[in-house]
Amino acid sequence: MDMYYAPAERRCVPKSWNLSDDLGQVEYIFSDKTGTLTQNVMIFRQCTIRGRVYGEIVGDDEPDRAVELRRAMDTRIEQTFGAPYLFRQSETATFLDTSVYDDLQTDNTQARAIFEFFTVLAVCHTVISSVPDPAHPHVLEYKAQSPDEAALVSTARDVGFAFLRRDKDRVYCNFRGQDHGFQLLATLEFTSARKRMSVIVRCEDGRLMLLSKGADSVIMDRIRANQERLRQATLGDLELFANHGLRTLCLGYRILDEAEYTTWKRDYDHAMASLGDRETEVEAVSDRIERELQLIGGTAIEDKLQDGVPATIAQLALAGIKLWVLTGDKTETAINIGYSCNLLNNDMQLVVVTGGDHEGTRAQLERALREFGDTHADLSFAGGGGGALAGVAAKSPGAWRRLVRRMQGEQSSTDPAFQHARNAAQSRGRRGGVKGVWDDIRTRNVPVEQSGLQLRHDVPLGLVIDGASLKFALEDDLAPLLLELAVRCQSVLCCRVSPLQKALV
Repeated sequence: MDMYYAPAERRCVPKSWNLSDDLGQVEYIFSDKTGTLTQNVMIFRQCTIRGRVYGEIVGDDEPDRAVELRRAMDTRIEQTFGAPYLFRQSETATFLDTSVYDDLQTDNTQARAIFEFFTVLAVCHTVISSVPDPAHPHVLEYKAQSPDEAALVSTARDVGFAFLRRDKDRVYCNFRGQDHGFQLLATLEFTSARKRMSVIVRCEDGRLMLLSKGADSVIMDRIRANQERLRQATLGDLELFANHGLRTLCLGYRILDEAEYTTWKRDYDHAMASLGDRETEVEAVSDRIERELQLIGGTAIEDKLQDGVPATIAQLALAGIKLWVLTGDKTETAINIGYSCNLLNNDMQLVVVTGGDHEGTRAQLERALREFGDTHADLSFAGGGGGALAGVAAKSPGAWRRLVRRMQGEQSSTDPAFQHARNAAQSRGRRGGVKGVWDDIRTRNVPVEQSGLQLRHDVPLGLVIDGASLKFALEDDLAPLLLELAVRCQSVLCCRVSPLQKALV
């Protein structure tokens, strides 16, 4: 009687009598974030352009405020452009800030940066546009490979930089009421490995431009020198966005020399026609030109949680089920979402692993085990937390000490619980032994030397690990350390992980 979903007026109808027994054997749940915990409906909220933040955050409980801001935006656009912008879809616009038009009207560096920013959003993409109703030719509908890309292009349109259509190697846009055309010369598409996308276009004035967008960790490594102040200001704004649970991207561009482009295009065409390792060759050539970028700014997009997620995760925790969440978001964004969905809470000691290299990752894992190995028991069935696995004796409380000694070169017998997990993983066709150990768990207090933070040993552990550290932690020599730490944690959160790492976990 209690299992009733009021919105759909449906009760739980069990299809099998042994369902309760099956559910009772669930010990761990591994989950993606986007589209699983969240709605996968992207909403453009804010942006930073040349160190200045634009966009007001309006909550779902402030509909009147949203209507007021949309009307103010419509009025300001008409004043700035001299006429209503017909392509703007005011009723669905989510980027709300009239100050962008105040700066756009000035004749200074900030105005040019705003123009370049929205030009990148309107041109650097693979979106396809359509006109659903011929009677309303200014109402555009965008179809994109990802909801993020659709949100970026839609926001540029609503601000006054509309992407109209693409025709073979031409991209047509309308900027502030004026039609513009770009010749599309090359598209360097986004992949999970590249974490960026670029296009090379020829503008109407003959200039060759490379327009790029991607993860901040990638774009920041590719900007030209002498931008340190802008870099730090942009990183600060992106961290602010991430701390509010928003997904972030960086934008940049570069003016290309004609001779440089001609040489590069010849090498690019050769790589595209390669019959050997084509993907590697194309990436090498693409990487060569995606350098010396002029940083413009960054975007912040919201992906809301699905209804009932926090309550569901709280109930899973009460049932003793450990949850591992794997996401490609940056650490700050993932942690904020972790708290929002009850994966992490204030009554949890967080352990953050951000080693960056093999030895750094090893050192942080070992330090965490020394700090918490004696105070937090193994929560897994193999460790005795839920009863020993069949044929595998429960681990002793000091098992982690033997493991660390073995990792440091001392001889010791292999931990039977780890060996059992390794055999089980290998029997399922997994590569390299135990790869499904850890991804990313939430931690707030970092057990590092001279951290100045008070560690708590009487509360559950949460582990947070980034993709760079996870790469090394999943290697055979560090996987046992990761497993030994992970099984002591109530929650695990993996950030900045690639699809391959998600599969390995």
